[in-house]
Amino acid sequence: MQPLTKSDVEGYFTLNKRQFEMYEKIQLGKYKYIGLYGGGRSGKTMLILFMILFRAIRFPGSRHAIIRSTRLDVDTYIFKESFAKLLKFTNVAASAEFKTHGTDLTITLDNGSQIAMKGLDHERRKERILGGEYSTIYFNECSTLNYNLIPDVISRLAENICDINQVFYDFNPPSKAHWTYKYFVEHINPETKLPLPYKEKLFIGKLNPIDNPHKSSDYEELQSDQGEANYKRFIEGEFADIGGRCIHRDHFTFYSEEDVKGIEFSKIFMTTDFAKSKNITSDYNVLCVWGVTKGKYLYLLDTMRFKAISIDALPQLDLLYQYWRDGFKNGGQGLTQIYIEKPGNPDLVAILQRKHGNVISTDVMRNTNKYGRFSNVRGFIENQKIFLPHAEMFIRGIKVDTWLSEYLVELESFSENEKDYEHDDFADNVFDACYIATLIRRPAIFDATVHRF
Repeated sequence: MQPLTKSDVEGYFTLNKRQFEMYEKIQLGKYKYIGLYGGGRSGKTMLILFMILFRAIRFPGSRHAIIRSTRLDVDTYIFKESFAKLLKFTNVAASAEFKTHGTDLTITLDNGSQIAMKGLDHERRKERILGGEYSTIYFNECSTLNYNLIPDVISRLAENICDINQVFYDFNPPSKAHWTYKYFVEHINPETKLPLPYKEKLFIGKLNPIDNPHKSSDYEELQSDQGEANYKRFIEGEFADIGGRCIHRDHFTFYSEEDVKGIEFSKIFMTTDFAKSKNITSDYNVLCVWGVTKGKYLYLLDTMRFKAISIDALPQLDLLYQYWRDGFKNGGQGLTQIYIEKPGNPDLVAILQRKHGNVISTDVMRNTNKYGRFSNVRGFIENQKIFLPHAEMFIRGIKVDTWLSEYLVELESFSENEKDYEHDDFADNVFDACYIATLIRRPAIFDATVHRF
């Protein structure tokens, strides 16, 4: 089947000049893997949704999946917002009738085609995706996804209905350390580090807000107010240069509350970093509760950050321990270990061991400088094995957004030269947790019906 001409397309929907250029290149090139990136409000998502809708109309009985990191996001931003706008302004009624199903986030056309919208924030949802076959798979905002989730989903691109099965991706460019840069720009498999064997089937296109006549008039000004890095990403559509930084926020994946329900943790433990003094320039006390899975994925479940001398931090430590100690299956296996650096805190360790016994462990490796400790776990971090809570979550009644940005700034400030950053308390916890994660085996299943955030 031949691609539609511009006049054919405009019988349904008016694409701007840049969108139609992308559409033509993709269709005429018969590409299987299509990535569109660039600044925000550039029309990437709407173009891909339009192309998927076209495919559903032109190939009766075909199935198409739109994937995003969480069900909440795909419901809010795609089903209720972007796709709703597309259906409103598209002359679909000329060719097809359709029904929307809000419960399972699907759109069914009268020709039997179906467009399903899915979140990957729970194992059960991933299993449902893997149980079907599709002609199109679209990873929306794919920079928020771990690459290791993607190959399994692509394996379901197995229908034999459309002229060509296609995988679409779109994203605002993160840093050059991110898998999207390796995959789309360097044409390297992010997991194996080998050249992609199908790069001639891969198309990468760039759309920026300047190409979109429908963007809000103050969008560029708003992004400019957020700083140069934000402007380059969301207006110019450029990948960020990490420069001398060791850690970037793109190294982390963000999970929702739904994601941890029923998850199997090999162990729940606490890492600590205590301040030696309490004043304006002193470090913070930072306590972190982590869960590690059998696959060695590390989840930050809770945290506290405050200023006090170490001995005055005991009430907060006890509070966090008691909160996370209970609420798990397998004999109540919640938080079972608290790790503390003994050389820097001998008196504190002695007090805690008298109170909590074997729960207190001093098996943390801080016998090298901070950069050396980072180097020991660098691969763990760069392979995106650390999961942080989503900013919209609440933990112990506290919204994650109130502390998450500060933690990410601290991590991104970390470098080989200690004079380049002010605090490293959370970084110390992260490095300890990565080391500890490699030593843990015993499972503990999170029971959300007993223990809630």
